Order: sequence, then C-alpha cells, then structure tokens
Amino acid sequence: MIRYIITQLTWLLLLVAAVAAFYLEMYWLGGLALLGLACLLAGVFSVRLSMYCKNKNKLRTTDKYVALTFDDAPTENTEKVLEILRSKGARATFFCIGKYAEEHPEMVQRIVAEGHAVGSHTQHHKISYTFKGIRAVKRELREGMESVSAAAGKPTRLFRLPFGVSNPVIGYCVRKLNLISVGWSVRSFDTTAKNIPRLRNKILRRVKNGRIILFHDYSPATLTMLPWLIDGIQYRGFYLVPLKEDNQ
Repeated sequence: MIRYIITQLTWLLLLVAAVAAFYLEMYWLGGLALLGLACLLAGVFSVRLSMYCKNKNKLRTTDKYVALTFDDAPTENTEKVLEILRSKGARATFFCIGKYAEEHPEMVQRIVAEGHAVGSHTQHHKISYTFKGIRAVKRELREGMESVSAAAGKPTRLFRLPFGVSNPVIGYCVRKLNLISVGWSVRSFDTTAKNIPRLRNKILRRVKNGRIILFHDYSPATLTMLPWLIDGIQYRGFYLVPLKEDNQ
C-alpha cells in the first residue's frame, strides 16, 4: 500500500508542478515536470520497465530453454495449436481469459493434460478495467485466477497483463493477490503480421536462452507460422518448455 500511495502522490505532484510552472512562466521547470510524467506514462505501456508491476520477462536459466506463450485462450484455434505442439514435441504456456475458460473447461483441461502450463489473462480481458479502482481490479484479477484454476483442476498463480498495460492500481492488486506476472522478451506482433516468412525469420533472430515469446493462438498468422517456427527453434538446439511458478 505504501508503494501505491507514493506512486499516486508522485503522479499528482508532477501534474501540479507542471501546471504551476507554466502558469508562472517557469517553462524549464514545467518541462522537467512533463518529462517526469512522460516517464511515468511509459511505465504504463512497457512490461519491460516493470514500473508498477514486477514482470518476469525471461526465464532464469543459462540453458537453451525458450518459452512459447499464447494469450487469450481458449479460442477456436486452440485445438489446432495443441496439435502442432504435440506433433513437434513442444510444450508451451497458455494465458486463458477466465470467461472463456468457464465456457470451455474441457479445452483448458486438455492443455494441462498434454503437459502445458496455464495462467490467467483476467476474467474478461477488457481495457476498461485499467481505469477502475482497487476493488474492481482486484475482483477482475481474482475471478480470472479462480476461473482458470477451476477449469484446469489445479491452482495457478501465473498471470499476464492484458495489452501489457499496468498502473499503480493494477500493480498493487497483483502484489496483494500474490500473482506472478509474466511479460515477454519477444513480442511477435502476430495479430498484425502480413508477411509470414519475414515474421518467422524476425522472431528466430531474436531467440536466445531464456526468451519468452508472446503469441495469440487465435491469430491466423500464428497458426500458419508455428510449425516452421518450432522447427527453426529446435534446429538451433533450443528446448521449448512451459513456464513454472518456481523458475520462470
């Protein structure tokens, strides 16, 4: 709570300082205050900065392990993704939306049964939750974890921020619920990809020990690229592993 209060006060003080400085025509001071606000705003959209929510953006390993992660499951493509993973002997992690997990618990159970990990991607995955207060955000996060855990048949603390967006309220709730927030080292941009071979090669160039790669299993680009990408990763001697709560 202390960290939350300090962060909120910092936002407020910088905003007041900026307004006051420009009103008093102290433009240099106003510029500094705006720069500080810009830095705080950057933390909202950057999982790597971990400014408000501590994110695990890579595996703690020196071995040739790489983690494929799929957001927004279960979808109409989840079964196809699972088939590809099974055919390649690869394991991955699926961050499930709680509402979808409730509607398709059999798919979540299959994910777990085939050796993959699951985590929560909140209950509803709506950008509007980022503007809500502590009580509403905590409920959204808690319900998401409960829905995914119930569908999987076992508890999970793994969590991924929708849209990669955080703020002081979300960060406080993640800590309060003792969740493990997972970011990424490589963002595929699979939902906007047009050139599949170029995307595959771009990702392969960024694959290194401990990298966590972000995909969306509903993306047609991911479904098309995934077999080639897994072949390329494995050809380079990497092992595709699911995230674990004790070592991710």
